[in-house]
Amino acid sequence: MAKKKMTKKRNIKRAINKPENLIGYSQNKIKIVLRNLIVFVVLTIISMLLYEISTEEIYVNLFWLLSVLFGFVAIALLIALLAILFIRVLKK
Repeated sequence: MAKKKMTKKRNIKRAINKPENLIGYSQNKIKIVLRNLIVFVVLTIISMLLYEISTEEIYVNLFWLLSVLFGFVAIALLIALLAILFIRVLKK
C-alpha cells in the first residue's frame, strides 16, 4: 500500500487592526466605569440607610451584607477609574 501524502495547513498571520481613535475609545471606557461607579455608590448609600432604619434582625443582616458588597464593588470601580485615568495621562 502506498502512503498518502499529508498536506500541511499553513497558518496565515493577519495584521492586527488597532483602533485609530484611542481618545474616543478611552472616553467610552471612562463613561462606562464612571456610570457604574455612581450606580454602586448610590446602592451602597441606600443599603446603609435601610440598614439603619430596619428593625428586624434578618433585614439588618441583609442590608449590612448588601452595603458591604456594593461598597467593595464601588471601591473596585474607583480603582479601575483611577487606573484608566493614570494610563491616559501616561500616554500623553
